[in-house]
Amino acid sequence: MLLASCWRFPLTVLPVPTTPRFAPRYPTGSTRRSRASAQLDLAVADDGPNDDKKVKKVIVVGSGWAGLGAAHHLCNQGFDVTVLENDSRIDDVGIHGYWYPYRNIFSLVDELGIKPFTNWTKFAQYSAEGLEVEFPVFQDLPQLPTPLGTLYYSQFVQLPLVDRLTSLPLTAAVIDFDNTDTAWRKYDSITARELFKQFGCSEKLYQKVLAPLLQVGLFAPAEQCSAAATLGLLSYILAHQKDFDLVLCRGTTREKIFQPWMESMTTKGCKFEKGPSVTDLLLNEETGCISEVVCGKEMYSADAVVLAVGISTLQKLIENRYFVIKSQNVLCKYL
Repeated sequence: MLLASCWRFPLTVLPVPTTPRFAPRYPTGSTRRSRASAQLDLAVADDGPNDDKKVKKVIVVGSGWAGLGAAHHLCNQGFDVTVLENDSRIDDVGIHGYWYPYRNIFSLVDELGIKPFTNWTKFAQYSAEGLEVEFPVFQDLPQLPTPLGTLYYSQFVQLPLVDRLTSLPLTAAVIDFDNTDTAWRKYDSITARELFKQFGCSEKLYQKVLAPLLQVGLFAPAEQCSAAATLGLLSYILAHQKDFDLVLCRGTTREKIFQPWMESMTTKGCKFEKGPSVTDLLLNEETGCISEVVCGKEMYSADAVVLAVGISTLQKLIENRYFVIKSQNVLCKYL
């Protein structure tokens, strides 16, 4: 959970069977075996009774978190994967701090056998006057009932105790806000600034802690933030004490994580091609599926395509090839 992030909205385009199949959200053992069998079958195409089975080709456009994540999974499923990298891409990606809930990333680096991160690190909040609050590594401390842990363990350097105590009445509103429609109607009609005044928060507490917190968490001043949204944010912060522990990457993410990740996938047969951005997608007129990806003068044949690109690139593709999106079964995935 980064305080400032650059979000991407990758679009996955895959040929989908005409008859939809649905699986339960939490599959049973037999469902898992069936799904694994189906995935292996999907990775291999049988061109006929007398032809050798042919591994299906998948083109992944983009080499960020989404693209490499897709390529990693597809390689493990036995597909012939090619990742198209834009040769004009920036040298690093947006994520620099890795929070406690990022278990998928921690599992990945363990699988790769690399140690790119620092130890769990304290973080702090600064103002124009200097250090305001220093937060400990919460998982190293005893878990106290909400909100005592966050309030007791955090070190408020310039905020007197009397001002800190004015936050206690606000906890009544945090407890009262249960995220129901009734709670939203009750608190959504007033601003966060009005909420803090109603519950007696001191001006110092507001200026040094609450106002900066909303600027980071809701990207707006308290005068423009809904009290309901503010209480939702505070509820999460107070209830998820250790989720705010983080580690930092010892260098750039691309150097310390992506490079060994790509090398690992290369040993599994994954190919990485650098070149210009995707300029076109060509359809097979018989099947109606994407059959080729065009990058300038280069063309790559494919049985399936995964677009893991930024929104601006995606918009250009849609403008140029709207019929592709319109005529296909398309899966959109937020990451």
